[in-house]
Amino acid sequence: MGLADSHRSARQPTLSGDTRRGLFQLCNPCGSSVEDAEVDPTPGRRDDCPAASEADKLVASFCDAVPKLRVLPTEEELATFWAGGDRLDQAQLCLAIRQHLTRSAEGPWQLQARMLRVLISAFCRQPRGRALATSALAGSGEGLVRQLAVAEVPEVREEAARLVQLLELSRSLPTGESLLDVAKPEASVDLLDLSPTAMRSTAFSEASSVDRQRQSSTDTAAAPAGSDVAMSQLKDLIFTAAPECYHLGDPGAECGNQELEQMYSFVLRPKVVIPYVPPREAKVASKSSDPFEFVSDHVRQMTVA
Repeated sequence: MGLADSHRSARQPTLSGDTRRGLFQLCNPCGSSVEDAEVDPTPGRRDDCPAASEADKLVASFCDAVPKLRVLPTEEELATFWAGGDRLDQAQLCLAIRQHLTRSAEGPWQLQARMLRVLISAFCRQPRGRALATSALAGSGEGLVRQLAVAEVPEVREEAARLVQLLELSRSLPTGESLLDVAKPEASVDLLDLSPTAMRSTAFSEASSVDRQRQSSTDTAAAPAGSDVAMSQLKDLIFTAAPECYHLGDPGAECGNQELEQMYSFVLRPKVVIPYVPPREAKVASKSSDPFEFVSDHVRQMTVA
């Protein structure tokens, strides 16, 4: 074994306690598109199936098409891959993705990162992408991804951690709903614009919001109890507004220390009107021997107030 091989094997995430047969077990169906997938496809049976050969060829060509100097595929490359995958049998495509993810443990770690990115992009596709990714990760496939989430290679570890989060979040969403639809922000409307076009768009947005509320209420009756919690958590993670001001006083009090807030924040101080004192009424103050007397006066004024 050369120096390059030993260095690659040191960084290569390995599988412990997992057999090749167990990695092909699909425990639960993910819908009509992939429910006919074989539980334990033997190599001979997959080679005899033309649909399986086309799916294997598509996944292999996609991994090889990514330049060697770049680890992860681009959005255009993923769109081209899914455009070709939509024309194939979804059950065989699911098995091909699962098989290449398993075989990537024996090759360079770049293949693992690319297959993980394919599964991440599948969760954002509707309606079959989420079902395909869930089926590909069923059973011991999820255990494989969780092992990769603690791998030594940072690229593989980050992609696997994102995939685990998407898998756990998808279990709380209603069937047929994409994670991309939940995280989609609503368009802002300028309420001060009184043009006819803006008024029509505002009325249309209000009508569409009412329809969405009715649809969400209907889905809530049939959806599990944790779906609303998962949606709110995802929206809070993506669209959380940054704080505009720091509160330097007691968090439980109604009002903090206003002097400290004015001193250490960007709050504009109010203009102080200096009273005019005529020269006749002006008095000459004697200089104190204590150089820190002004500090005592300031503290005295604060305590009196």
